[in-house]
Amino acid sequence: MPIVLGLLLYAAPGYAFEISTSSTGAELRRLDGPWLGAVAESTTASVAQAIRFAFDSWAQRAQLDLQWVGVVAPESADNVDAVALADPWDPAFGDPQLALAFAEVRFDPTSGVIRSTDVYLNAENFRFAPGAFDVQSVVLHELGHGRGFAHTCGDRGTTFPSCFSVPPAEAERVLSAVMAPALSVAEQKRILTPDDRMGLVQHYGR
Repeated sequence: MPIVLGLLLYAAPGYAFEISTSSTGAELRRLDGPWLGAVAESTTASVAQAIRFAFDSWAQRAQLDLQWVGVVAPESADNVDAVALADPWDPAFGDPQLALAFAEVRFDPTSGVIRSTDVYLNAENFRFAPGAFDVQSVVLHELGHGRGFAHTCGDRGTTFPSCFSVPPAEAERVLSAVMAPALSVAEQKRILTPDDRMGLVQHYGR
């Protein structure tokens, strides 16, 4: 039975190569092979397009064989990563008033091999539209968790356990990365930064 790791993205006015680990210390990573991506029935056409762009961004940079499945139900298949609008929002995913999104990452605790990731967007309390929260940016971040990346700051046991204690000389690099843990209204982080790309080099060699 796979272990599930939940990772949140918070709404709020490092290093991309901080890697998530299992309780046994195994680094979380995806194996090579086709990457199956999908959206849930709850998504509109414009949201689904933004989600696809986020998948494409990771696939291009990580040299992945992305195969677009189309529409599936979350958790319908162990090897498919799906994104859904969650309304109502499940409080088990995080504080309904703070958590923008949640990545449910399933992995083997011994090997750290990630089997699938389901991303839920908090559509009950946040708007994902132009002028509101940018869908592509949110999904790009959450899919990074599905590649095994932790936040650039704010995670216990990492280089910068508090985002408020990042040295000024490092702040722009750490806080501007896609894997930074916060996103503001109308802010766009649609392109993997050099810091995020370094994570791919360190963790996957590409």
